[in-house]
Amino acid sequence: MLELYQYERSDIWPQEADARARYGYDLDRHGQGQRFHAHVAIDGSHCVGFALVVPARVTRTEGCWLEQFFVLKRFRCQGTCFALARHVVHQHPELWEVGQTRANTAAQAFWRQTCPRSR
Repeated sequence: MLELYQYERSDIWPQEADARARYGYDLDRHGQGQRFHAHVAIDGSHCVGFALVVPARVTRTEGCWLEQFFVLKRFRCQGTCFALARHVVHQHPELWEVGQTRANTAAQAFWRQTCPRSR
């Protein structure tokens, strides 16, 4: 699923695939400590999305940073994105930092609607 995510974002997130056509993503730190979390969205028996949560990155406080968030295209606009976001936030009732790249206008619109106070 991470490979699909990185492929889909390759137009706005400059990265290169390796010799095996993989982008690679280091998940080692998500197995370390209690403040690194992975959440998976399931539809029936299929994985349709994920969210990676790490300690606050920008303010370096006790809050959370939403490191990555992805839902397969065919499951977007059906409530899956909102349900995953809501689940993740409710699992970690702390202050949140959610960022998006300037080029990802779809993500900006989604998070502004999901978290009205976000900027």
